[in-house]
Order: sequence, then C-alpha cells, then structure tokens
Amino acid sequence: MPKTNDGERRGPLLRWFCGVPVLANPLILIDLFTAVVVVWFAAVLLIAAAQALLGDGPLLSSHIAAACSLATYAAALIPLMYFGVCLLFFRRGYVVLCRFEENGVFLETMRGAIREGGIFRTRPFPVDEQISPARSAVKDVSWADVKGVRELKSMSAFQLRGRFGTLATVYCPDADTYARALDFARKKATLS
Repeated sequence: MPKTNDGERRGPLLRWFCGVPVLANPLILIDLFTAVVVVWFAAVLLIAAAQALLGDGPLLSSHIAAACSLATYAAALIPLMYFGVCLLFFRRGYVVLCRFEENGVFLETMRGAIREGGIFRTRPFPVDEQISPARSAVKDVSWADVKGVRELKSMSAFQLRGRFGTLATVYCPDADTYARALDFARKKATLS
C-alpha cells in the first residue's frame, strides 16, 4: 500500500516497496529472447564475413551452416548465464523502492531479504520495508523526460516512455497502488 505525503512540498507524494521476480519475469524474458536473437544474427554475419574476407575461396553453404552452428552455441550462452545468475543471486527476486515526487520518479533497486514468494513467480508482490539493503542501485527519472505511459496491467506494472524508448518500468504490489501510481504518472506525462 503506498504511503502518501501531501503535507511536505519536497517529500514523496507516493511511496511503496515492491518485490520483483526475476527468473520468470515476462518483461525480462522478452528482453532476454531479443538479445539471443540479435546475438545469433550478429554472430552468423560476423563469422560469414570473416570467412568471406579471410578465407581461401568463395563462401560456401557449408560455411554458412558452420556459422549458424557456432552462432547457436554463442547465443545459447546468454540464457544459460541468465538462469545461472538468477539461481545463484536472485532466487526470489529483488526489491524496488518507488517514490513518486512532484519533480520526478525515484527508483531504488535493492537486494533484500525476501522471505516469501516462489522461484517461478511472474508478478510483482508486496514486501516489507527494507531498512538497510545489502546493495542497491538508484534511478531518477524527471517528469519532463516522460512523454507517455505504457500500461502493462497483467504484470501490475507500467513503463514510463521517453523520446527514445522506455525510461523506467514501475512495478506495483497491488491493484490499489497500481491504480494510484498509473493515474499520477498519466497526469504528469500529459503536463510535461
């Protein structure tokens, strides 16, 4: 449930903690699949170009088949490394502190002690407030940079879209937080 703070001018207007799944998160898996496809095509092109430029003779179909085979091995390393890192470090996901302020969005991603939730969870979930996270990364997004909001209702999340793509993905732990945060973000996006 988001905490509101309308009395302070500089304080956050909405604030909440949310657990974000990693291993089975559809948004991350889409990016992973895209990366695998890009790496596969780039590897095929690079290997074929190297054979054409540096090899003896013309480029044959056996060279293309070998390039495809090597590219498949290279591309297969990406999901293997992803699942390995997830299983070692992010079994239950990570925690995000979201703060919607008058001038922008503050997102702090942290590794926290998530006690509940399965390894194959796909939707964000509520977590307790993290007092002192082990490690964290901070992202600030100004409302002036936000050009639109892309709703991902089935994921209980939405993306803040900028001029050149996604600026941030905001995860919400419950329907009430989602509705309030989405409404706030839409108002701010139309004003900027």
